[in-house]
Amino acid sequence: MAGEADHITLANKNHAALELLCKSGDYPEWVTTIAFYKAVHIVEAVFAYQLGRHSNGHDDRLEQLKSKKFQPLFTHFRPLYCASLVARYLVDFGPAKLGQGRSAPQYKTFTDYMPTEKVMKSLVQKRLRSIEDNAVSLLSEAAKSSMVRCVQS
Repeated sequence: MAGEADHITLANKNHAALELLCKSGDYPEWVTTIAFYKAVHIVEAVFAYQLGRHSNGHDDRLEQLKSKKFQPLFTHFRPLYCASLVARYLVDFGPAKLGQGRSAPQYKTFTDYMPTEKVMKSLVQKRLRSIEDNAVSLLSEAAKSSMVRCVQS
């Protein structure tokens, strides 16, 4: 089973890819997807340290994050998760998947759902950065010091 440090290593690799893509501004769907997977590895590092186990996929991860202890992470993780679904499938499964009973809107391009500037401001600088900030209090000292974080702009 991957441990806390292993997940932080993968989060850092996602961060490096994210930095490369953010420079061009041409791939908002990939920025969204990689930001989400960086968040996944941060959350899994938290679970490894706090709970001694991992989630069993996206649905289980969302359920775990809804607990009071992890609520600050859930608040920012859920929008990243929903945006990543649109980035990957051009369908907004989020409301239906989260039990809001609506049909899933479809898009021709990811930027029909969210413009590139909003991806950077809302998903990377707000959501991902907040996940990093909230995870700090839930990680070991070693993980805190080795996690590469988004630069505030």
